[in-house]
Amino acid sequence: GEIIIEEHCDSYLIIRTSWLFSEYGNNFLKTILRLAQDRNTLEVVTDQIGCPTYAGHLAQAILNVLQKILDQSFENGIYHYAGYEQCSWYEFAQEILLAAETNGKLNKLPIVKRVVSDKYPTTTKRPNYSALDSSKFCKMFDVEPSNWRAILPFVVNRVGLV
Repeated sequence: GEIIIEEHCDSYLIIRTSWLFSEYGNNFLKTILRLAQDRNTLEVVTDQIGCPTYAGHLAQAILNVLQKILDQSFENGIYHYAGYEQCSWYEFAQEILLAAETNGKLNKLPIVKRVVSDKYPTTTKRPNYSALDSSKFCKMFDVEPSNWRAILPFVVNRVGLV
Protein backbone atom coordinates (compact mmCIF):
# COMPACT_ATOMS: atom_id res chain seq x y z
CA GLY A 1 0.00 0.00 0.00
CA GLU A 2 2.77 2.43 0.87
CA ILE A 3 4.50 1.86 -2.48
CA ILE A 4 1.27 2.49 -4.41
CA ILE A 5 0.69 5.72 -2.46
CA GLU A 6 4.25 6.89 -3.14
CA GLU A 7 3.97 6.09 -6.86
CA HIS A 8 0.52 7.56 -7.47
CA CYS A 9 0.06 10.49 -5.11
CA ASP A 10 1.57 13.94 -5.60
CA SER A 11 1.22 14.72 -1.92
CA TYR A 12 1.20 12.15 0.84
CA LEU A 13 2.08 11.54 4.44
CA ILE A 14 2.34 7.99 5.76
CA ILE A 15 2.65 7.56 9.52
CA ARG A 16 3.86 4.27 10.93
CA THR A 17 3.50 3.46 14.61
CA SER A 18 4.14 0.47 16.82
CA TRP A 19 2.99 -1.29 19.96
CA LEU A 20 -0.11 0.88 20.23
CA PHE A 21 -1.87 0.76 23.59
CA SER A 22 -4.87 2.47 25.11
CA GLU A 23 -7.57 2.18 27.71
CA TYR A 24 -9.92 1.33 24.83
CA GLY A 25 -10.19 -1.65 22.48
CA ASN A 26 -8.05 -4.75 22.49
CA ASN A 27 -4.34 -4.29 23.08
CA PHE A 28 -1.40 -5.66 25.06
CA LEU A 29 -1.97 -3.45 28.11
CA LYS A 30 -5.56 -4.56 28.54
CA THR A 31 -4.64 -8.19 27.88
CA ILE A 32 -1.96 -8.15 30.59
CA LEU A 33 -4.36 -6.59 33.10
CA ARG A 34 -7.10 -9.09 32.26
CA LEU A 35 -4.76 -12.07 32.51
CA ALA A 36 -3.30 -10.75 35.77
CA GLN A 37 -6.74 -10.98 37.36
CA ASP A 38 -7.17 -14.64 36.44
CA ARG A 39 -3.69 -16.14 36.59
CA ASN A 40 -0.95 -16.58 39.15
CA THR A 41 1.75 -16.77 36.48
CA LEU A 42 2.19 -15.02 33.14
CA GLU A 43 4.72 -15.84 30.45
CA VAL A 44 5.82 -12.82 28.42
CA VAL A 45 8.25 -12.63 25.53
CA THR A 46 11.56 -11.02 26.40
CA ASP A 47 13.40 -11.13 23.07
CA GLN A 48 11.11 -8.82 21.07
CA ILE A 49 11.97 -5.13 21.38
CA GLY A 50 9.79 -2.21 20.34
CA CYS A 51 8.51 1.21 21.30
CA PRO A 52 5.17 1.29 23.13
CA THR A 53 3.01 4.13 21.85
CA TYR A 54 -0.01 5.57 23.61
CA ALA A 55 -2.89 5.95 21.14
CA GLY A 56 -3.85 9.30 22.70
CA HIS A 57 -0.37 10.65 22.00
CA LEU A 58 -0.57 9.47 18.38
CA ALA A 59 -3.98 11.10 17.96
CA GLN A 60 -2.70 14.38 19.44
CA ALA A 61 0.37 14.30 17.20
CA ILE A 62 -1.84 13.85 14.14
CA LEU A 63 -4.08 16.74 15.25
CA ASN A 64 -0.98 18.91 15.68
CA VAL A 65 0.12 18.31 12.08
CA LEU A 66 -3.24 18.83 10.40
CA GLN A 67 -2.56 22.47 9.57
CA LYS A 68 0.72 21.58 7.86
CA ILE A 69 -1.08 18.86 5.96
CA LEU A 70 -3.81 21.29 4.87
CA ASP A 71 -1.20 23.91 3.90
CA GLN A 72 0.91 21.28 2.11
CA SER A 73 3.87 22.58 4.12
CA PHE A 74 5.59 19.29 4.77
CA GLU A 75 7.87 16.90 2.94
CA ASN A 76 6.21 13.88 1.38
CA GLY A 77 7.34 10.71 3.00
CA ILE A 78 7.01 7.90 5.45
CA TYR A 79 7.25 9.02 9.06
CA HIS A 80 7.44 7.09 12.31
CA TYR A 81 5.66 8.10 15.48
CA ALA A 82 6.21 5.91 18.51
CA GLY A 83 7.38 5.89 22.09
CA TYR A 84 10.79 7.43 22.60
CA GLU A 85 11.98 4.60 24.83
CA GLN A 86 12.24 1.02 23.65
CA CYS A 87 11.69 -2.07 25.78
CA SER A 88 10.77 -5.73 25.51
CA TRP A 89 7.23 -7.06 25.86
CA TYR A 90 8.38 -8.50 29.21
CA GLU A 91 9.58 -5.10 30.44
CA PHE A 92 6.39 -3.45 29.20
CA ALA A 93 4.28 -6.04 31.06
CA GLN A 94 6.28 -5.43 34.24
CA GLU A 95 5.66 -1.67 33.97
CA ILE A 96 1.94 -2.23 33.36
CA LEU A 97 1.66 -4.45 36.43
CA LEU A 98 3.66 -2.01 38.56
CA ALA A 99 1.28 0.80 37.55
CA ALA A 100 -1.71 -1.45 38.32
CA GLU A 101 -0.31 -2.30 41.75
CA THR A 102 0.44 1.36 42.51
CA ASN A 103 -3.10 2.35 41.45
CA GLY A 104 -4.69 -0.45 43.48
CA LYS A 105 -6.20 -2.00 40.34
CA LEU A 106 -5.16 -5.57 41.18
CA ASN A 107 -5.60 -7.56 44.39
CA LYS A 108 -2.53 -9.65 43.65
CA LEU A 109 0.30 -9.52 41.16
CA PRO A 110 1.12 -12.60 39.13
CA ILE A 111 4.63 -13.92 38.75
CA VAL A 112 5.89 -12.85 35.32
CA LYS A 113 8.20 -15.34 33.67
CA ARG A 114 10.49 -14.53 30.77
CA VAL A 115 10.05 -16.61 27.65
CA VAL A 116 11.78 -16.41 24.28
CA SER A 117 9.54 -15.98 21.27
CA ASP A 118 10.49 -19.40 19.86
CA LYS A 119 8.94 -21.02 22.94
CA TYR A 120 5.82 -18.86 23.02
CA PRO A 121 2.81 -20.39 21.28
CA THR A 122 1.50 -17.95 18.67
CA THR A 123 0.46 -18.14 15.03
CA THR A 124 1.63 -14.57 14.35
CA LYS A 125 5.29 -14.13 13.44
CA ARG A 126 6.69 -10.90 14.88
CA PRO A 127 10.12 -9.34 14.35
CA ASN A 128 12.57 -9.41 17.24
CA TYR A 129 13.38 -5.73 16.78
CA SER A 130 10.66 -3.31 15.74
CA ALA A 131 11.70 -0.09 17.48
CA LEU A 132 10.91 3.04 15.48
CA ASP A 133 12.84 6.32 15.42
CA SER A 134 10.37 9.23 15.60
CA SER A 135 12.94 12.00 15.23
CA LYS A 136 12.11 12.87 11.58
CA PHE A 137 8.38 13.20 12.36
CA CYS A 138 8.97 15.12 15.60
CA LYS A 139 11.36 17.55 13.92
CA MET A 140 9.15 18.11 10.85
CA PHE A 141 5.98 18.70 12.87
CA ASP A 142 7.40 20.05 16.13
CA VAL A 143 5.89 17.35 18.36
CA GLU A 144 7.27 15.15 21.10
CA PRO A 145 7.45 11.36 20.84
CA SER A 146 5.10 9.33 23.02
CA ASN A 147 6.29 9.20 26.62
CA TRP A 148 4.68 5.86 27.41
CA ARG A 149 6.23 5.54 30.86
CA ALA A 150 4.77 8.84 32.04
CA ILE A 151 1.26 8.17 30.70
CA LEU A 152 1.08 4.50 31.71
CA PRO A 153 -0.28 5.00 35.28
CA PHE A 154 -3.03 7.28 33.92
CA VAL A 155 -4.03 4.77 31.25
CA VAL A 156 -3.97 1.80 33.64
CA ASN A 157 -6.14 3.76 36.08
CA ARG A 158 -8.73 4.36 33.34
CA VAL A 159 -9.02 0.68 32.38
CA GLY A 160 -12.15 -0.85 33.84
CA LEU A 161 -11.38 -4.22 35.36
CA VAL A 162 -14.17 -6.72 35.92
